[in-house]
Amino acid sequence: GKSTVIDLLVGLLIPARGQILIDGVPLTPDRVDAWVRNIGYVPQFPYIFDGSIAANIAFGLPSELIDEQRILLACRQAAIAFLDDLPAGLQTVIGERGIRLSGGQRQRIAIARALYRQPKLLIFDEATSALDEMKDNEIRQLIGELKGKMTLVVVSHRKSTIEGCDKLWNIPPER
Repeated sequence: GKSTVIDLLVGLLIPARGQILIDGVPLTPDRVDAWVRNIGYVPQFPYIFDGSIAANIAFGLPSELIDEQRILLACRQAAIAFLDDLPAGLQTVIGERGIRLSGGQRQRIAIARALYRQPKLLIFDEATSALDEMKDNEIRQLIGELKGKMTLVVVSHRKSTIEGCDKLWNIPPER
């Protein structure tokens, strides 16, 4: 199914037959680490921890290595327009699981996290399925703005989410 395709694409699984080609070069076990550094991943339910927006976007980096300009760029790319409404901007602590944010705002934090690493491939894995139609529309607009700037893989059951995609794969359900 779709999870298997994503796992193959990111190198978590090795194909039983055939091969995954990245710009014509086979994705082999010795190339997976380099390939993974080029991927941004936005899951359906992103992990948000009880820390600042900046720390959540630069996930895993010590505070002294966080590049604030890169955080701001990722926020702009992810259409995070709510920073000015927060008491401490990027340093606002958003609570466990992002409790102080809406579902759409949490998704935008996850998108900014993926963009912070400046990936060549950005995967949206059911990233809008937990959102209402209005928030889904906002994320679709964002996907449209990112189109052409990097390769996007959008996994979704919602037809509206994939309407603007150049190529569609219909992966039948597993039996």
